[in-house]
Amino acid sequence: MEKHHDRAVCVMSVGGGKYLEQYRIVERQMQQYAARCNADFVFINDWIDKSRKRDIYSQKLLIADYLRQYELAAFFDLDIIINPGCPDIFADIPDECGLAAVVNPRGEDKFRKIYAGNERILNETVQDYFTSRGFEPDNRLVGNINGGVLVFRPSLVADAFKEYYYSEHTQGGHTAYEEAPMAYYAQTHNMFYALDDRYNKMLPFESGREEFAWIYNIHHNRLYLIADKLITKIFHKKNALVTGKHVRFVNELIREGAYMVHMSGGFYSVAAAKRLMKDLGYEGQN
Repeated sequence: MEKHHDRAVCVMSVGGGKYLEQYRIVERQMQQYAARCNADFVFINDWIDKSRKRDIYSQKLLIADYLRQYELAAFFDLDIIINPGCPDIFADIPDECGLAAVVNPRGEDKFRKIYAGNERILNETVQDYFTSRGFEPDNRLVGNINGGVLVFRPSLVADAFKEYYYSEHTQGGHTAYEEAPMAYYAQTHNMFYALDDRYNKMLPFESGREEFAWIYNIHHNRLYLIADKLITKIFHKKNALVTGKHVRFVNELIREGAYMVHMSGGFYSVAAAKRLMKDLGYEGQN
């Protein structure tokens, strides 16, 4: 890995199949964004930990160590759509920040709508989130994060994240993977910076807003869910029935001012991602 800048933009896609397809769709987008940020582009295409002590998602805990030669490194999931006018994500990162991420909107109306009927999550406090995953309570905790967009200062967090990865600590039956330990360490060591949520507009939460009730209703319609499951089984293409609606949803968020849109929570489709790359003017997409 040849270094040209003090910053890096990183994505990960291990193996073939759907993740490689996702990577090929957004490869040029990621490369162009890295160039605009004066950052090297780093593609990780294999397990960082070859022994596979933890799952593939937890490999993110090792990225800061893998990119230790850089002053700052940003990681993006493959279902992130970047506004061509997105500012430099590194520009406002404080010197004391070891980890920056968007904090989930616990307590907001859109959060409550998405989790309506799930009393455990609705009533869960920030302290509950971490203690239920085996971490000690701490009044410096500010919230749980989403791991789709992360910025690291490797010199401050690489050792701690790596140590946790190779530890025997478990999170019980919860599936927070890398997010809980990253957030816990950075927040309890006063090294966390909450990114502007425009850097990670998550479609599930945004669908909970009143003005986007149309997309929320689709994703909670029983007949749609049955039809989508059947079509996915036959054609291996998820959300094929609503490609245009997903494209419209993302474009509306970008017009509102979203810097990055995260097609998570069952909203992703290959067809929509391809169309968005074309709509947003990224060249060379497959």
